[in-house]
Amino acid sequence: MENVSLASLGPLVKETSGAAIVDLSEGIAGLVFTDEKGRISHKTAAWAAEAIKEMEDEVEGIVVFPNGGNFCCGNNDNDSKDPYTVAKSIQSLSSTIRHYRKPVVAALKGMVLGAGYDIALNCHAIIAEPTGVSAGYDFRQNNYPPMGGGLTAQIIEAYTKGEDIPGIDLVPVMKKLQGSVCFPKKTETTVEMVNQGILPKATKIALPGEDVVNKGRIKARNMSIEGFEPVSQKKVSVLGKTGSAALKIIAVNMYMGGFMTDSSYDIAVAVGNVIGGGEVPKGTEVTEVQLLELEARGYQEACLSKDRVGEVAR
Repeated sequence: MENVSLASLGPLVKETSGAAIVDLSEGIAGLVFTDEKGRISHKTAAWAAEAIKEMEDEVEGIVVFPNGGNFCCGNNDNDSKDPYTVAKSIQSLSSTIRHYRKPVVAALKGMVLGAGYDIALNCHAIIAEPTGVSAGYDFRQNNYPPMGGGLTAQIIEAYTKGEDIPGIDLVPVMKKLQGSVCFPKKTETTVEMVNQGILPKATKIALPGEDVVNKGRIKARNMSIEGFEPVSQKKVSVLGKTGSAALKIIAVNMYMGGFMTDSSYDIAVAVGNVIGGGEVPKGTEVTEVQLLELEARGYQEACLSKDRVGEVAR
């Protein structure tokens, strides 16, 4: 699908380079990604976060979707020499969405990679096309770890699931999480992505030819009418250094067996550190803000360690 005029999507509320806000009617606004290459810059992400904050009291919900064939296939920040700033700006949008007081629905089509995946995972509901969707961090095409809040969202969900099941051993859960984040199996359909855990189990898959944006608008409206409960900030009791060490052993075995490159190994170790909650003892309570900081610092270290300053697009 080629980019179309914003006016055809709905009355234009405001816009900047790479994004716009449109009125989808009945109190639902659209956050539209408009970059021709389907990417988002950290400046655009920061603008979008502020734009939807300003209208939080005025709307009943938001649908996030692309003006084009790809939801968002990563960030494009070759002009930035500070990977940490890039990470925190993407996080500003994903975190604003996660804790928005009104329902935010992602309408997925095409590539949903890197920063786009971070943003989608922090939406309150997902509507996705049945085919043509490619979601994840796509490490085989680029060598940067998660940094925009998507990993944190998955970690909180996994630990919370463990809290709801007394006596559960979280190490296998964490292993599965690292597997889906770093080395997901190839998938051909959206159903397979949901079954593998790349997309949330609650993802609604549209029928062939169905308009996912309109379906997202209806979903946001219904969630608002039914009484939406905002997501609160949460603390989780993490596996700490014990869990990180267990995940590192998996990475070492895969690396020594020739199943991953040097760069992939570095990413796996960085991801394992975030999943464990950092250099803390097992059982330490860690906040969402702390996990996000671990993501940003891990991204910064990966970029700088590879002398990729000024080339942090992924």
